Amino acid sequence: MSDSPIPDLAELMAMLPQGVHLHFDRSQITVAETVTGVSQTNSRLTEASARDIGWLLNFLPSGLPGLNGIDGWLAGPESNTTRRIPIEQARSKLGFIMEVYRTLVTWCEVHDRDDRIVAALDSLSRLAFCLKEIDPEALFDLFHRVEPSLKVAGDFNLMMRFGLMVEEACARSDRYDRQVIERQTQATTCAKAWVFQRIGHLKDAEAQLVVDEELNLSAGETRGLAFTLKCRGRLRRLMAERSDYTPSGESVRLKLAESLTDLERAREEFTRVDVADVRLQQVADTDALIARTHLVAGDLEAARQSLARSELFRSSAQPKTVLDCDILRDEIEFAIQIEAANGAAVVPSFAGIDDVLAQTGGDNFSANEIRGRAFFARAKMKALIGKPFETDAAASIEVYEALGDLNSAAQVRWFCTMNAERDLFAESLIRALERRPPVVRMRALDIYVDAHGMPELTAPMNRPREATDPWWISAIDSAEIEVIRETRKRW
Repeated sequence: MSDSPIPDLAELMAMLPQGVHLHFDRSQITVAETVTGVSQTNSRLTEASARDIGWLLNFLPSGLPGLNGIDGWLAGPESNTTRRIPIEQARSKLGFIMEVYRTLVTWCEVHDRDDRIVAALDSLSRLAFCLKEIDPEALFDLFHRVEPSLKVAGDFNLMMRFGLMVEEACARSDRYDRQVIERQTQATTCAKAWVFQRIGHLKDAEAQLVVDEELNLSAGETRGLAFTLKCRGRLRRLMAERSDYTPSGESVRLKLAESLTDLERAREEFTRVDVADVRLQQVADTDALIARTHLVAGDLEAARQSLARSELFRSSAQPKTVLDCDILRDEIEFAIQIEAANGAAVVPSFAGIDDVLAQTGGDNFSANEIRGRAFFARAKMKALIGKPFETDAAASIEVYEALGDLNSAAQVRWFCTMNAERDLFAESLIRALERRPPVVRMRALDIYVDAHGMPELTAPMNRPREATDPWWISAIDSAEIEVIRETRKRW
């Protein structure tokens, strides 16, 4: 047996005789003779397939998990290549391409917690992009199968890439039937709208979900319609909590009413789903979302009842629903205490939030989203009763920034600014900033402070700056331009 650094990968593979397999470990290859009868799959690596793998790796900078009896990770010769798999060459190797594609889909399904899942998903997306041109039907179930892995990874670019590819593959299909439409709207609702929501583009997310609702209705697709309505109900509640989307009390009330309508419709549709596990899980999740919309609307009794309805299915609910309910229970009970206190001291319980924080962490994107929410919920509760909240707020910001969720991080930062430094701003300036997205308003504050320092916030004559202050106008304009440029660069 001999070990040596990778020379020319394609050249080495071309030299392999049948009956020899490779062990790849990123920068090192071990060549070893196959022991006859040890593994049937080892003998499948023929000279032809070795050459095909070497050719394919030229277009997969993230490499591949071991295939056809190869152990370890297969690393390509160019780690930064942007070259696409040539379509005509892929047509001539379609059987091989499909075998690798199917194997990689399965690998991603069962290795969602592997630290190489992002690399595997990146390579899978490149294979899928090629197959979209040759055999679009091969992509119909792709997002459905790898969605859990994508959600764990939490890579916004990958999520959008898969959503767009599956949407296009379904749309160009000759058989545009109910099943195809269900897969298309799953990709656009759970990938495209999901990403738009997390980067703060809520109107884009809402527009996508309106299209998905119409598609599901046209196909008579119950489950797809229910998921779309649930996501839009959540989204419209988030819009009600964003002053740049709902600047007046009336617009807040309208958006919350739309949220409840969507969620109640979603719940009704989910009760018709014939798969029991899906039905129970999604009814529980939708009831929890209904409870949160009632809480934001200030209807505490309705919030409590909806939460209790959700917790009837706690044993069947998804783990994230259980965690969300634990946070929500603390928030609702705290709001009820505040309402009944009449000025008396309130001692909140953080038992549910503490449990959530004890159970989350690590590298699971979805779990860490909930962790960020838990810290922020506790910060808001503490601030409302005059307790120090900065540690929880800072922890929430840290979680969101680590996830790349700059929109949520900016919302927490704005909350801190308004609770600690509100008298440094004239009300007209606060209103002007609140008409901008959280990322823009915090960027404007950073630009202003970098240029003038914190004392200048109240100059001249120790008075808060007004919205008409040309320095503030310049800072807001610069912030908007910067955020637009960064968004275009990213997407």
